[in-house]
Amino acid sequence: LRCKTPRRCAAARPRAAASALGAPAKLQPYLGRLIISKEVDGQCTTVTQWVRPGEHVIDQDRPVRVRAGGQVRVQLCTSGRPEP
Repeated sequence: LRCKTPRRCAAARPRAAASALGAPAKLQPYLGRLIISKEVDGQCTTVTQWVRPGEHVIDQDRPVRVRAGGQVRVQLCTSGRPEP
């Protein structure tokens, strides 16, 4: 962030922070969401990944197709707990 005076920098920070917080909402319609339950450290854990639309390979051999604005659940273990 380049500012000519300290006062302008101080005024720009809240706008930049608000813009950064709103970015996921703006990108959401253009991305797909993978919700993957997989084993991590001996426990089944659920993680969410935002990905570009198209085909992705999960666990080295599972092709998954994700559409923009859509979500796909992939179960690689039996019971997943939500990510923190």
